[in-house]
Amino acid sequence: MKTSPGRRRPLAIVILLMAFLFSGSGLTAAASPLATLAQSTVQAKAAAADRYVSFAFYPGNFAGWQAFASSGEEARNIALDQCNRNQSEGKYNCISTGYAHNAYLAVAVSKPYGAWGSNANTSATYAGQWALYYCQKYGGGNDCRVIYNRHSSEG
Repeated sequence: MKTSPGRRRPLAIVILLMAFLFSGSGLTAAASPLATLAQSTVQAKAAAADRYVSFAFYPGNFAGWQAFASSGEEARNIALDQCNRNQSEGKYNCISTGYAHNAYLAVAVSKPYGAWGSNANTSATYAGQWALYYCQKYGGGNDCRVIYNRHSSEG
């Protein structure tokens, strides 16, 4: 059975008209000038508010140092340097727990076993729970305790 190309044109015209109606009526976010302005303002504020937090601790006594910065590497390096200078008793073997970007960073440790875990999350509760989970998973058992849980915007 042959079909002619002319039979498909009304459907294509209806689809184009529907697309024009939806885009012209403001039903999509891209067609609304106010949504575009508000979106760009929020994006500019979010870019300006990027903050990082990092934590480093000395495994001998679990004493640590926190750092806040505008980049993850900078925060990590500051935390490690300050921990090694102030907490490591001259041994310079502090451990970096990573960093969090516009989020909470939680660290859990197990003093008897030396295990630790960390997690970055937008929720302080979940960051702490996942840090405990990783500490327990890596050998800390029920002796794991959260020793650090801070948001990157606090610094």
